[in-house]
Amino acid sequence: MKKIKGNEPTKIHIFTGNAMMIFSLMLSLAFNNIMLNSFNYLNAISAGNVLEKRAEVFNEKANPVPLRQDMSISSNITAYLKPGEEITLLEGRKNWFYVETIDGKKGFIDNRYVKTNYLPPINFNGDFKDRIVLSQSKQRLFIIRNNRVEKEFIISSGLDDTPTPNGIFIIEPGRRGSWFYSEKYKQGGKYWVGFRGNYLFHSIPMDRNQNIIAEELQKIGQPASHGCIRMLVEDAEWFYKNIPDGMPVIIRP
Repeated sequence: MKKIKGNEPTKIHIFTGNAMMIFSLMLSLAFNNIMLNSFNYLNAISAGNVLEKRAEVFNEKANPVPLRQDMSISSNITAYLKPGEEITLLEGRKNWFYVETIDGKKGFIDNRYVKTNYLPPINFNGDFKDRIVLSQSKQRLFIIRNNRVEKEFIISSGLDDTPTPNGIFIIEPGRRGSWFYSEKYKQGGKYWVGFRGNYLFHSIPMDRNQNIIAEELQKIGQPASHGCIRMLVEDAEWFYKNIPDGMPVIIRP
């Protein structure tokens, strides 16, 4: 599968102590509070140029992925798709893609199990004037209210082998907190907000004592996570306090 590359990541030097806190604040100021008057600018950043549309089945555990008749884990299974199998994305729905296989089978696949360099048309039954748009190629997150860009944040999305899923989601009701820690990854984060299962928006990773991990701060602005969306601490706090449950989230390649 071809990987669509974004801009080369900006090199960021590591600081310690108070200097690191100042550096983090400077980054936040640099990428925050950008009031954009032209929505065309956002569309140009988000969409990018795709010469060849490609999508394939993905599963980190290498297990077959069910193709279902409806958008429910309890619906009938049409087929099992192998990781790496090419599919055509016909439509994007909340948490799902409606797809067609090479042999003509159609159905719904959980979009966590799809790698793609494009998004199909989106079918969303709800208010769309306020939304979150994330461009993985640009490593930027946009907060849109009343169809105008209110804020822009620098982020880090998932690595190629632990990708952030593309598609449309919502901020899941009641799924947010001020702190978490993963024994599996030996990392934690502040101000987490869930948008699909274990996938979260959260701060730069920290150790169990809630100290920023310097080498992870250095990676901001380039893919670096296990699939979650990393933000600077100040940005994650704003997001945690100001983004309501149910707000649509569009994640683009």
